[in-house]
Amino acid sequence: MRKEEILKRLQNRNCGMCGFGSCIRFAEEAEKNAGLLERCMYLKEDSETEE
Repeated sequence: MRKEEILKRLQNRNCGMCGFGSCIRFAEEAEKNAGLLERCMYLKEDSETEE
């Protein structure tokens, strides 16, 4: 998933639950390593409702 798409879905929540300081930092790393997407509770919720 591209950084821009991740940020659009997260809407700058910056909750820090993923372990990164901001959604921007999380998106930068998740773009390189898709496995990190599981660390975001908001992205996990989105994927569960899409199923």
